[in-house]
Amino acid sequence: MGLTEALVTGRHGNLISSVTNKKEESEQQMHQRLAMCFLMCAYLLHVTGTVYYVDGVHGSPLFCGKYLNQPFSTIQACVDALQGLGDECRIRKGRYHEDVRIRSKHGTVNKHIIIAGFDKSDRSLTLQHVCGASSPPLTKRSRAFTYNNTFDDHKFKPKYNQFFLEDKFELLDQAEEWFYDMSSKTLYVWTPDGNNPQEKTIRGKTQTYAFNITDCTHFTFTNMTFFGTTLIATSTSHSGFIDSLEFNSISFMFPSYSACSFPLTRRCG
Repeated sequence: MGLTEALVTGRHGNLISSVTNKKEESEQQMHQRLAMCFLMCAYLLHVTGTVYYVDGVHGSPLFCGKYLNQPFSTIQACVDALQGLGDECRIRKGRYHEDVRIRSKHGTVNKHIIIAGFDKSDRSLTLQHVCGASSPPLTKRSRAFTYNNTFDDHKFKPKYNQFFLEDKFELLDQAEEWFYDMSSKTLYVWTPDGNNPQEKTIRGKTQTYAFNITDCTHFTFTNMTFFGTTLIATSTSHSGFIDSLEFNSISFMFPSYSACSFPLTRRCG
């Protein structure tokens, strides 16, 4: 009986030990799986898109654009490289003369595609020039407004709107105004400092849009100055659409112009 009891006791002991080992292995596997899930979630939450750089002076079409010392030379090349969620195009300080086409690119609510000046102190994008203006710069006042949607309920008040008379040499009466005499083909410019314009470089507006955005969603444009140009966003069909385009810290200087002084249009006034 002693031997039999010993065998039974030993057999039970092995059984208990085997069950305990399997339980410990199962708990270890569960902890490993939880750890892997945690790491994957942390990675997905913190993953960022690729940052590309543009430098109009030091860039090259041969560079990959992914490093500060290997930037693209054009904004268009940088835009073409934007493929992933959260991708960014960072534009170094400079003057860029481009007609940038942005087509069918989509970010998400949490991961916008970004096109921006290199940092907040650098309004990088300056496209084209205009030789004068027909109205003073606009400033934000009590009637300023912002919209997050379409302009169905506009707040334009014709009664209090500014107006200017133009298309006559006699109306050239303040700095930054100009008049073109088509008969003599002479351009008259009142320079900001009042000095002789023949001693300066005068550039005329030759572009309507610097950015042409088509069928894009969840984009952010920030820290740029548009001088003598502007941008447009459109959809090409009922299936294509534009949505969630954000514009932060953007300056538009002389984005539009009057065609009254040119033979193209003679219906003004």
